[in-house]
Parts: sequence; C-alpha cells; structure tokens
Amino acid sequence: MIKVEVKYILKPNQRENFYNAIISQGIDVAAKNEEGNVKYDFDIPDEKDILYLHELWKDEAALTAHGTMPHYKALAELKAKYVTQTLIDKEIITDKKIRSKCNYCGFLLLILLYLIISSAPLQLHSRHSRQASLRPASDGICPKLLSGK
Repeated sequence: MIKVEVKYILKPNQRENFYNAIISQGIDVAAKNEEGNVKYDFDIPDEKDILYLHELWKDEAALTAHGTMPHYKALAELKAKYVTQTLIDKEIITDKKIRSKCNYCGFLLLILLYLIISSAPLQLHSRHSRQASLRPASDGICPKLLSGK
C-alpha cells in the first residue's frame, strides 16, 4: 500500500474556493472511483489557508495510473490558480510496519487490508469476534493501550 499525505498551502482566503472547485468538478469522486484507490479524503484544519489530502493506493501502479487521469490534470490547473505551495509525503506501508505499531491495531489493519485487496469474505474465530469489533479509539490512541490489557 502507498500512503500519500498532501498539504496544500493556499493563496490568502482561497481555501474554500479551491475545495469547492474540486468538489464541483467531481475530482474527488473520480479519484475515489479509480482502480486501486483505497482512500482519497480531504481534511480542512483550523489553520487558515491550509488544506490536507489523505490518499491510500493499493500499489505503485495504481498511484502512477492516477497521475495520468484527466481529473488529476484538472486538479493541477486548480492548483495553479489557488495554491502557493504543495507539500507531499509518500510512504510505502508494509505488513511489518502495521504490526510494529500495536499488535491489536495491527491485527485489525491486516484484516482490513486482506478484505480490501482480496475482496473475499473473512470469517473470524469466535474468540476474536469481540477483539475485531471496530470501535472508535479515543484521540486516535489504541483502545488496548488505553485499557492496559
């Protein structure tokens, strides 16, 4: 999996115009519908004139294909109009990286990756059914770490 974090630094007071143009042109929907896309979500922080884009791609081939799409080129045109700087952080996510964070969260993420990649149903043993329930973590912290178990 390839994780891409994009930080757009926008011209003064242009964040709303940039974001609305992306949505009205369907750029976000087109990217989400691409083969190999797992996540393509915008985040509007409290910081003025900043917009984040969080992307997750199945593999490098999917990400490369994304760069050839018409909506990718349309986004580049919008960036020329509204954005002063684009910062990109790209990371390859492996099973090992996922497991190293937390065994509990790593287990859940491996199940999720399996389901996304294979699109096959996965049956959990009954002893894992409670552990595998997806519930929100407090402040992004692993629930197992919070409970001390």
